[in-house]
Amino acid sequence: MLKYILPALCFVALQFSANAQSKAQAALKLLDEKYPQEKIHLFFDKESYIAGETVRFKAYLFSGYVLSNISANIYVELYNDKKQLLDSTQVPLFGSIGEGYIKLKKQFPESVYYVRAYTKWMMNFNEQFNYLSELIVRNPASEKVLVNRSAPWTMRAFPESGNLLTGIENKVAVRLSSAGALPKKWSGYITEYSDTTTRLVSFQSLNPQLSSFSFTPKKGRSYLLHCVDFAGNRAVSLLRPAEHAAVIKAKQEDRMVRLEINVQQPQNNGLYYKLLAQMQGQMVYGATIRNSDEKVETKIPVDKLMSGVLHITLFNAADSPVAERLVFLDLDQHNIDLTAANLQVRTGKRELNEWPLQLPKENLSNFAIAVADPAVRIPRTRSISSDLWLGDFAPGIYMPAAYFRNHRPASVELLDALLITEKWSRFEWADLLSGTFPTLTYAPEKYLSYLGTVQHKGLPLTDTDINLVFKYSDSSTQISQVKTNEKGQFHLINNIFFDTLKIFYQPNKNKISPKDISIKTEAKNRFYPFRLPLPVSEFELRPKSSVDIHPLILREKQQQANEELYNKKYKDLANVRMDSRKKTATKKLIDSLTTGLYNTSEATTFDFVNEDQMANAYPDIYEWLVGRVPGLEISTVDGNRVPFIRTVAASVLVDEILVEDPTNINSYVSVNDIALVQVVKGYSVGLGMGGGGGGAILIYTKRPGTQTSKKTYLSPGYLLGYRSPAAELNYELALRDIIKKDVRDQLYWNSNPTGDRIRFYNNDEAASYLVTITGVTGDGIPVFIETEIK
Repeated sequence: MLKYILPALCFVALQFSANAQSKAQAALKLLDEKYPQEKIHLFFDKESYIAGETVRFKAYLFSGYVLSNISANIYVELYNDKKQLLDSTQVPLFGSIGEGYIKLKKQFPESVYYVRAYTKWMMNFNEQFNYLSELIVRNPASEKVLVNRSAPWTMRAFPESGNLLTGIENKVAVRLSSAGALPKKWSGYITEYSDTTTRLVSFQSLNPQLSSFSFTPKKGRSYLLHCVDFAGNRAVSLLRPAEHAAVIKAKQEDRMVRLEINVQQPQNNGLYYKLLAQMQGQMVYGATIRNSDEKVETKIPVDKLMSGVLHITLFNAADSPVAERLVFLDLDQHNIDLTAANLQVRTGKRELNEWPLQLPKENLSNFAIAVADPAVRIPRTRSISSDLWLGDFAPGIYMPAAYFRNHRPASVELLDALLITEKWSRFEWADLLSGTFPTLTYAPEKYLSYLGTVQHKGLPLTDTDINLVFKYSDSSTQISQVKTNEKGQFHLINNIFFDTLKIFYQPNKNKISPKDISIKTEAKNRFYPFRLPLPVSEFELRPKSSVDIHPLILREKQQQANEELYNKKYKDLANVRMDSRKKTATKKLIDSLTTGLYNTSEATTFDFVNEDQMANAYPDIYEWLVGRVPGLEISTVDGNRVPFIRTVAASVLVDEILVEDPTNINSYVSVNDIALVQVVKGYSVGLGMGGGGGGAILIYTKRPGTQTSKKTYLSPGYLLGYRSPAAELNYELALRDIIKKDVRDQLYWNSNPTGDRIRFYNNDEAASYLVTITGVTGDGIPVFIETEIK
């Protein structure tokens, strides 16, 4: 599973001993070859959503700092703040890149939600490295509104490489933490413990979380670190420098990393120290330092390495780490400039913009593009660069996307301060050197796999070659021969298809009649529960008051109304369209099953007799209906699944008898017994809905005489594939024909660009455009560009 070999192992002579690093080098080699770890980045079309919208994303899978060839299947899940699973989907990867979506139900209350993504292979390692991101969902109908959480902050000092050493200048980073929002600005200073009035060093915050300063502690003295925010809140921390310790100072200088190692220890405490540097599990440098050398300076050549974090460790003679330093290597010179072309920017009401796209044509499909109205868009908290380069550390970094701009460090000082406060988290040296490695329980996955069972007259059909016909949702077919085992089973591995696939048995030389054959299938891909607690968000909910009725909420209401208008005009028509032949047969079925007021022309109708609806692959009729009836959603109420139509609970009737407890519809009717389903929206006299206005789901079961006139003995099996791609809203038509006031925050989204232009319509208000482009170049460089264009 070796992903990528770094071009050079640099063993530079500081009285270097080849055997000194052999144990660590062997452990790193084993870790890299047998235990490579993956990480995921999801690029969402935007940062916050309104309940009822679709969350679209592009997925990137890495191993180390390169695209991963380990897995080809990603699991994506949506949780609420109570850690209840609300939605889940699988995403196929092609060249380590894929795309998918999550549908937010209109009933979702305003809150912070969480998106989790992982591969099966990632379950072998610490779950803190699963992708987990907050998702802000607004709902103008909610009784509560999200606000910044008010919570005290704490601070902690982090000396460079972990030790504060007397007699030398030390660089110290200061990091604030809080369960709520951090102060935007703060400052600090150092005093001696015995004299708190004299400030030795003062400093200002670099961002809401970090700052750094340098000073030289004196032997026998203690110090106090004071921090104060602009609201007057204060914190004090005691600093006790050590007389005997080791410190690694590191700084990149062009294509070298300059190191200064200071070691102050009692005499005769050991023979030597060992210096190691590794990047993503591969050793790139090794050297030995004699005990008599209190200060050593050297340089590590990094011209053949990749951009990323270099992990430097100093070991004592007992192979115990005594100092560690993280350094970011900025080595890429690749540049993509969106504004290089002379763009004609049009900001008039609903004006069309058409811009040339400055992206490498050979890798266009690697990219995704979003254009937003910057007046209402909130900043992106993560980027492909931050997830790639900072994804090996524990969660808790404030606004990680802000550390990089156009795939380069936005501030070298700020990024270095962050790395001083971080610790390499992918492994512990003590584990590696003692031979303790992860237990590999889960194998990598390549797409979807299934287990099929064939029965002949109710008994397993064992050790038999059979022909199977696979019919896809687009009506295309494929024939394949499989051999059953001693249990009558066969395996289908590494399959890629969308929606539902039917499997038919086709007679071959064994001449077994199809009417005596049944096929059952079981999906082998499994979702795995998230065992860690969800992180605490900086947002909290409070009851909505009149002061919360601000323009943003009014805008959200208008956007929800626009979405409903679009769905009604364009999607309802698509769902009820039938050709004349089907309409005639279905009309006969409706007339034979419905009576009196239940025979209505206002229903959305699904014929299970004259059309193969492939419903057997779904756990119940509710799941099958979702996505086929606009406005219909299945929500969890007090732990029970309840159908809603346009946010109101719907009545459910089976053979025109009201179902008193619709939470478990399978106890009343299975999908195999259904002949007809009609969905009526809104209140309709006589349907037994109690006047609630939620509409009704009318289910009719099969009866003598309702079977299809075309007799067949082919008994199909069913497979559920990947979720069909999300339908794109055609705003060009919507703007022209429907929307009276266009308040879209997202003006353009393209997760798979194929041309050389960006083409989108403005809303009614935007005076400029925020363009975000993300992806990976052909030589593996992550790209994250965010530019406001006026």
